[in-house]
Amino acid sequence: DLEKYLNESFYKQNKYVELTLNDEKSTWEIFSVMILEKNDNRHMKITFNDSEWIKHLDWMKNNSIYNTDVEASLNDRIITLQTCYYEPDDSYLIINAKKIK
Repeated sequence: DLEKYLNESFYKQNKYVELTLNDEKSTWEIFSVMILEKNDNRHMKITFNDSEWIKHLDWMKNNSIYNTDVEASLNDRIITLQTCYYEPDDSYLIINAKKIK
């Protein structure tokens, strides 16, 4: 179902992801939808200093396939959802969201 987010009109009707973990529900707002080629693993990095984190957030926003008008900042908690994609071959579809509740 993540591939539905390739369509911007689907995104506009489904901007939020609800997650339940250990009986705790949370809501996340999608701020970036990206397609990355197989050898591009920048989205996998997990350790950042503050300036690197801001650059990484900017990279995610700037590489979104459409503008979501949702900002992500230094103190936001972020989740990344990933699935395989095949245009181009062996690529990934990446959905990035920030926690709002």
